[in-house]
Amino acid sequence: MIGLPVPRSPIDLWLRKELAEHLRLPDGGWRVEVIDGDIYVTSRPELRYEAIVRSIEEAVAASGSLSSVRGDESPALVVTPVADAAAAPQDGVPTSLTVDVLSPAFFREHNREVEERHRAGPRASSPFRLVVDAAPEACRATLFGPPHAADGGYAAVASWEFGDPVVLPQPFGVTIDTTAWYPLE
Repeated sequence: MIGLPVPRSPIDLWLRKELAEHLRLPDGGWRVEVIDGDIYVTSRPELRYEAIVRSIEEAVAASGSLSSVRGDESPALVVTPVADAAAAPQDGVPTSLTVDVLSPAFFREHNREVEERHRAGPRASSPFRLVVDAAPEACRATLFGPPHAADGGYAAVASWEFGDPVVLPQPFGVTIDTTAWYPLE
């Protein structure tokens, strides 16, 4: 792995869709993730991953009060109130929710533990994280937040198995259909 200097925070580069460009990656086929300050480059996720992200994105859009920013990097989605969406990444408006979809391949490739990523510190000033663990042995979505003041880690607020509707509490008020979610290989 070769380290390249990052002039701004990686999440700012991701929000501006400049992180892959900054890393000078060839077009297509690559996913850039920023995890605990480390940048990882892996192959683009499979169609099942895209179906999970798209269903969350559609539920957010249907709410009418939330907006999402999507990219090829991690987090998969950054959700903000519609009123703040125009200001969000340039003006540093805190996000309401980040969404991560965990791929078992990532953990095999990078020898990291799922629990380590679940409890990682805040991303993009987000008070909540929705983590979709799509490993065949897990198949669960967990809402984490808000971060603990002492260590910056998140605590689980609620959890749902694939097939059960994910009902995000207020201030989100969004229900996400998971009947079409399948494990990632």
